[in-house]
Amino acid sequence: MTTLTSHLNNLAPRDDLLAAFAAFDETDDGTVDVSLLKDALAGMGMSGDDVDRATKAFSSRKGLGQGGTEKFRYKEFVDMIAGKPLEGSH
Repeated sequence: MTTLTSHLNNLAPRDDLLAAFAAFDETDDGTVDVSLLKDALAGMGMSGDDVDRATKAFSSRKGLGQGGTEKFRYKEFVDMIAGKPLEGSH
């Protein structure tokens, strides 16, 4: 998480990060396909292991059965690194 946060915090403010992730958000639901994210971050020099560790807390499977797609909840992630409390937390 620290690795991904440091890479992204150095790049852009919150609104720019949201816009960058939204470009990959095909369903406009605040998520992106983890495989697309992995490819993009690998292009920035992050290893697959670093990406896996960084995205784990904000990833979940969408779809039926084993054929579902792993999604990264980027809106929650950006809110967390920007210091905004997550919904439902106190």
